[in-house]
Amino acid sequence: MTLTMPSETSALPPFPGAERQASHLPAALCGVQHALVVVAHPDDESFGLGGVLLNLISGGVSVRLLCLTAGEASTVGAGPDLSRRRKQELQRAASELGLDSAELMDLPDGRLSGLASGEIDGLVASRLGDCDLVVVFEPDGVTGHPDHRAATAAAERVAFEHGIPCLEWGLAGEVAESLRRQFGVPFTHIDHMGSWPFELIVDRQRQRAAISCHLSQDPSNPVLERRLDLEQNRELVFLRQPPMTKRLARLGLEFDRLATERAPVESRLLLLRRLLGLGAALGEEPWSNWSRCGLGWRLVAGEDQSWPPDLVWGAEVVVGGVALITADRADAPQLLAGPGAGRVIVATSPRLQAGSGAPLRMLRLEVTAPR
Repeated sequence: MTLTMPSETSALPPFPGAERQASHLPAALCGVQHALVVVAHPDDESFGLGGVLLNLISGGVSVRLLCLTAGEASTVGAGPDLSRRRKQELQRAASELGLDSAELMDLPDGRLSGLASGEIDGLVASRLGDCDLVVVFEPDGVTGHPDHRAATAAAERVAFEHGIPCLEWGLAGEVAESLRRQFGVPFTHIDHMGSWPFELIVDRQRQRAAISCHLSQDPSNPVLERRLDLEQNRELVFLRQPPMTKRLARLGLEFDRLATERAPVESRLLLLRRLLGLGAALGEEPWSNWSRCGLGWRLVAGEDQSWPPDLVWGAEVVVGGVALITADRADAPQLLAGPGAGRVIVATSPRLQAGSGAPLRMLRLEVTAPR
């Protein structure tokens, strides 16, 4: 298959909302629309995840928060009304961050690891809704806190069962080591795997505004200040994937619903963004430009007879990459926005699912012109 870059005159229109798809988001998140954040305590969303959540929101992702406890066991700001105060602080911080919603549950602070796994899992599952990304601390909880670890473990179990990837936040090794030496706190870090972790450039000013809402928790404490000073305007994230069988099954169902002749152009383009994200997650290529290229790659007409002759546009995911295909015809943009029929082909072979070789086709989407 030969791919060429089209000239300016033949380039198809960019994705709707491409100007909102911030370049500082990893390409593997291309197509994410709704994120669910799962944390153990009020302030975890600001002290820890604030910069990451602001990046998601600036990239056009709607973000909901599920906080499992009221943080009533904290020794900082302890008092009979601490739960009430922390709930109010959480709502103010959520407003500063621009979250769509923030829900605080009443599971026991400091004892999440002692609960039956099904109790937390059921709670998370009931809040998934339409989310296509779950956001958590890295599995060791950043500080090793048992509540942090339990919250992440439950969220990832549920997400993976539903074929949803998880975005983990954590510290770089040198940052964690510096904090351990200076403060004696057992900070952990994200290990390097493939092209991950990915470094985000974050908005500390807005994050600090959210942090300052948690007055009961000493928002100017020296450990937090030192961590932010060491990280400057950078955060590390790691995208952990569910079993590929689960993710492909979820995407296939979604695509089958959207790839119809009545689907609006925004839905069709969302399918391509989803495929871009999956391909970027599977591959080791530098994907930063792919996530912003829209429909910029096209197949030279006649070079691949396996695609239907009335193809308007299509896409396929292969191990290690994505190919976006459009018909070499002047009216392709109009046909894309108009009627057309689509079908999704999901590979079910165990060998394909394992991703044991390349270029093995994983998932393919075709939209053809009306007959």
